Amino acid sequence: FGNDHNQVYCRRRVDGDWQGVELVSDLPSGLSQFSPCVTFDWDNALHVVWHGQSGAYQQIFHRECDAGTWSDIDHVSGQQSYQQEFPSIACDGQGRCHLAWCSQAGGSNLQLAYAQRDTDGSWTQPATLTQLDSGSVNHPSIAFGPSSLHCRYIHPRRAILGRWPRHKLKQPAGCQWQEGHGLEAGRK
Repeated sequence: FGNDHNQVYCRRRVDGDWQGVELVSDLPSGLSQFSPCVTFDWDNALHVVWHGQSGAYQQIFHRECDAGTWSDIDHVSGQQSYQQEFPSIACDGQGRCHLAWCSQAGGSNLQLAYAQRDTDGSWTQPATLTQLDSGSVNHPSIAFGPSSLHCRYIHPRRAILGRWPRHKLKQPAGCQWQEGHGLEAGRK
């Protein structure tokens, strides 16, 4: 699409017709951007998150498209001097967006990070949800159940035959995050 760096693009279908390709990760630096994840909120606005180069490290970004108009880009992770990767986003029935990602959090291991976007568009400060001494959290996925927010991720302990066990945390409505049940590879 005319540049030498990976970027995040979007193509929306409106009233049955595909619209043109839109550049979402329109950052002034032109550095590479990766791993987009999308969701819709209760008011049908599109939310896109991704990780991308910002200075020497990957950081987490968010952008909203409401009624065809793109917002400014939110730098959710802040300008950290460590890696931030693989975001996942979900919006709840009250219009808040919830974001989980892998964060180096100042150490050598990737930890699970979380931030929430309120209905006024403000993001909470990122919180670290895991404290691993070895290995790294990988590829989180966040979603809502009937009464809880769930975040699943790949846990660093190896299982038999080189499969990675999945692990989860859950947050019942209005409560703190709780340790969930581990999910063995190959089981639901």
